[in-house]
Amino acid sequence: MSDSPNIETRWQRRLARERTARSEAERLLEAKSGELYEVNQELEKLLSTQGEILEGYRRAVFRLTNVLLSLGEDHEANVHRLLNEAGRLLDARGGLVVRMKSGEVQPRWSMGWRDSQEISETIWRRGLESRQIEEWRDNETTYVFIPLEIRMRRVGVIVIILGPDKKLDELSKMVAEFLGSGVGGEVERREAKSEMKVTEQRYESLFHASMDSILIIDFEGRIREASDSVVKTFGLSREALLRGKLSDLVSSDHREQATNAFDQIKGVGRCHYETELRRSDGSTFPAEVVGSSFQIGGESRVYAIFRDISQRKKSQAAIIERERKFRTVFEQSLDGIVLHDLEGRILDVNETLCKLLGWSRQEMTAKSLADLHPERALTGCRLAMEEVAERGRHRYECEFSRSDGTDFTAEVWANAFELGGERVVQGIVRDVTEQRDKENEIREAMEAAELANESKSVFLATMSHEIRTPLNGILGFTNLLESSEMSSDQRNSVEMIRKSGDVLLGLINNILDFSRAESGRIVLKNEPFDPGLFVRNTVALHQGVADGKKLKLQVHVAEDVPSMIMGAKTELRQVMMNLVGNAVKFTDEGTVTISLEKLRSKKLKFSVRDSGIGFPEQDGERLFEAFFQVDLSSTRRHGGTGLGLAICRRLVEAMGGEIRAANLPDRGAEFVVEIPLRQVATQGVSSQPEGHRSAALLNGGGTKVLVVEDHPVNARLLKLMLEKLNFAVEVASNGREGLEALKMADDISIVLMDMRMPEMDGLEATQRLRAGEAGEAVRTLPVVAVTANAMEADQEACREAGMDYYLSKPINGRELEKVMLDVMAPFQASGI
Repeated sequence: MSDSPNIETRWQRRLARERTARSEAERLLEAKSGELYEVNQELEKLLSTQGEILEGYRRAVFRLTNVLLSLGEDHEANVHRLLNEAGRLLDARGGLVVRMKSGEVQPRWSMGWRDSQEISETIWRRGLESRQIEEWRDNETTYVFIPLEIRMRRVGVIVIILGPDKKLDELSKMVAEFLGSGVGGEVERREAKSEMKVTEQRYESLFHASMDSILIIDFEGRIREASDSVVKTFGLSREALLRGKLSDLVSSDHREQATNAFDQIKGVGRCHYETELRRSDGSTFPAEVVGSSFQIGGESRVYAIFRDISQRKKSQAAIIERERKFRTVFEQSLDGIVLHDLEGRILDVNETLCKLLGWSRQEMTAKSLADLHPERALTGCRLAMEEVAERGRHRYECEFSRSDGTDFTAEVWANAFELGGERVVQGIVRDVTEQRDKENEIREAMEAAELANESKSVFLATMSHEIRTPLNGILGFTNLLESSEMSSDQRNSVEMIRKSGDVLLGLINNILDFSRAESGRIVLKNEPFDPGLFVRNTVALHQGVADGKKLKLQVHVAEDVPSMIMGAKTELRQVMMNLVGNAVKFTDEGTVTISLEKLRSKKLKFSVRDSGIGFPEQDGERLFEAFFQVDLSSTRRHGGTGLGLAICRRLVEAMGGEIRAANLPDRGAEFVVEIPLRQVATQGVSSQPEGHRSAALLNGGGTKVLVVEDHPVNARLLKLMLEKLNFAVEVASNGREGLEALKMADDISIVLMDMRMPEMDGLEATQRLRAGEAGEAVRTLPVVAVTANAMEADQEACREAGMDYYLSKPINGRELEKVMLDVMAPFQASGI
């Protein structure tokens, strides 16, 4: 019983809690119902707005779709329509930029929009940087950037300015996307159309510019298009070609071939053949044809290329002809010919080489190049092939082996060239055994001839020395006798001795000059001189003889002859002395005229004309042959060896000139010498007369001279001549005594040295003197070579030994005086 109140109490509490909970739940339900109502009201408003948006979307799509469906071929007009329609839908203004050039921003295609110029360049550049549809606000203005892309490539941007209360909502964004897609498509189609036009123009340009003739033909053979080259090649107008068929251009003999080729194109799509085509004038020409089929506009066409191969055919015929000629030369050559590669493999040989070596062609082509030579020759052959590989050609000699084991020497001309894309070598082989034997014979003969010539030179030098030595005494003492007191008969006798000696000396000089000219050892010494004065002085030397024969000597020097020229004065004097001397000698009465003139051909012409005996006209050229005499009776009367004119010709030719003779119609002869004119300036060149220093008497003033001479007669003669010129003289009989005399005496100033002497000759003595063996004080004394050796080689030997001057025996008083003047010049200049 005590538990009943508690149970009731708990129950009441429980009921109170349930009532409270129910009351709270009702309150919450009422609150949520209010919220749900509000949400429902908002949802109804939203559904109403979305309906309006969907209706606007439907209208925008409908209007833009109508625009897209009505677009024409004018792409710029299409873009304008799209922009205008989008502007009306968005109630916006703006512009479009497509492709910037050189950094410039120029709005394009903005007609129909309101005032696109309000968009600044900064805004355009900002829009060009956008990657997607983007809204951008600048101060109070809202811009929408719609990028334009073609195949992932940015080509421009559309910039839209929204109204003050407008935003880029979903509908506006959808219109922007639609606008960007439509404008981008039009830009792409415009570019594609432009590119297609360029491609078509390029194709047409190439089509008509091709050197080959090109035709487009349908499968019926009708010509649909022809290039300019076809018009030119066939001589038909394009209209005439387009009215015809392919078969009209093919010669009648080859039409079946053309038909078969056309069928081949229809079957396999391609053909390539050679045929003969016909021009409008009926002429034909060979042609190479390449054809292939293609589709254009759903129709089958043939693309045919024709090439005139007339030149190729001619070239091929020429190649065949060259090959035939080469093979003919190859096989019929007198020399052996081998073709091989750079590795030495033999490719071909001719029959001559087979006979030369004793093998058949088959055997030869199975061998290598090394098999044709003995082992000792392989190194040289390998080096020769390396030279051919490097330089392309080489000429050499080597030994070859025959099939019978014998060897022979051959000369090989090897040339490398390209053949079939490979480098090959052609070797021409010539057996030179017989040629080498002949060359050896010639060489031996030349050596024998040189030895004989050397012996002749030695003989001439010896004879010259042996003859000049006594002749020096004869002429020298004759000159001394002529200056002494004698009766008239004695003077005539002495004069006869002197003239006989002069004749003998002239003969010796002519023989030596001819020997020198014949051996080609003429050495010219060019020097400046006055040609007019030269001629007058030369003629003056013959005045005495002419006066004795009562002949008149005349000299004519043209006014335009230069006052100074460069030339071989010594050799020219020898020529003129000979010509003037001959003219005086062969003229008994009348006149000898010597003329000098300048020719237009830049030459000087010397002529010697006489009124003497002349010569037969047919002998004019033979006069210049050695030892030729026109008339032996004349020779007996006038003397001579017949060498003078031969020497003159060789001397004149050495000077680069020419000499000729003419028989005058009235009587007498004319000899003409023409030499190249080399004029020099007269400034600084002495034009004093020849021999001007010898005009004054030389006075030795007691200067001591050492004469080294082994021949007592010549030693006495030199002593007397020098003493007459007021020199003090000491004599030594050989080179050794001369050196001893120079060691002992301290007053010797000049040495006259003979070349050939016993014990020690003049050359050795001079060399020892220059080496200081006679003492330093006399080491540089002037040495004059006095010798009967008149050869040029002897003069050169004197110079090399250290001799300063040269005197040839027999010694002439005037020549001695002239040389001593030259020797004394330094002493006189220093006041000694």
